[in-house]
Amino acid sequence: GAFFPEAVVSTQSTGGYTTNYAGSTSQDDCVLDADALPACQGGYYLEKSSGSCEICPANTYSTAGSLYCTDCPENGSSDAGATECALQVVCPEGMYLPVGSTNVLECTYEDCEAGSYLTEDGCQECGENTYSLEAAMECTPCPEGKNAPAGSTSPDDCQYAPCEAGFYMTEDGCQECGANSYSSASAIECLPCPEGTESQAGANSCSAIPAPKTTDPQFDTTVPPPVPPTEKGEEDEGKEEGDEEDGQEDGEEEGEEGQEDGGEEGQEDGGEEEGQEDGGEEEGQEEGQGDGDEGGEG
Repeated sequence: GAFFPEAVVSTQSTGGYTTNYAGSTSQDDCVLDADALPACQGGYYLEKSSGSCEICPANTYSTAGSLYCTDCPENGSSDAGATECALQVVCPEGMYLPVGSTNVLECTYEDCEAGSYLTEDGCQECGENTYSLEAAMECTPCPEGKNAPAGSTSPDDCQYAPCEAGFYMTEDGCQECGANSYSSASAIECLPCPEGTESQAGANSCSAIPAPKTTDPQFDTTVPPPVPPTEKGEEDEGKEEGDEEDGQEDGEEEGEEGQEDGGEEGQEDGGEEEGQEDGGEEEGQEEGQGDGDEGGEG
């Protein structure tokens, strides 16, 4: 029935043990005196029954001087003897946590494959007429005039559009085929025209060379056939007779015109001569009469 007041922790007990109450009557009242033992290093804990430091098991940790091990949080883990737990940060799909990072805010996207580029929403496919290599942050446009399908992975994917017929592909684009050559669509070279054919520049086919024209009526279909000699002689005779008749008619007409002209001129000339003769006689008569009158007066 005696009352035992609480005792101050004593260091007088041997073996690193002490009691919490004065007047203890049993060895079971003895407990380890932590102050009397060396502190355990981090990753270890003090085993009460033996008074020795024991290693913390996996998925637990402890700091220096700890009397026990602490379990890792649900999203953490550790090896045996750890002083801290590694947090298992779960990054969103398509992202990963760099080595040494423990914060979900440090999650980053994985490197994008060739033909795509990194955006805030992850990897996106490159559009048409562009390309990208692996781990690209942006897509590179094709050179001017060249095209490429979406998701292209190399500058070699950029190509000029297929050439039309009559042209061929070069490093600088489509070039026109020269004269006497031809090409079909999407050609990379022009083909020479076969023997006996020709073409203009930019042709998609060749045509036969026309046969040269001849001046020999026997082979030139554009010249009318010659007239047989008999037919030609008759035509000439008829033409000569017609010319003679025309000449006679023209001669008669000219003779008649000449007679008319001659008669008219003769008449005119005769009139003039008669007028002159009449005028002379009148003048003579006038002069004679004048002389007579003068003689009478005398």
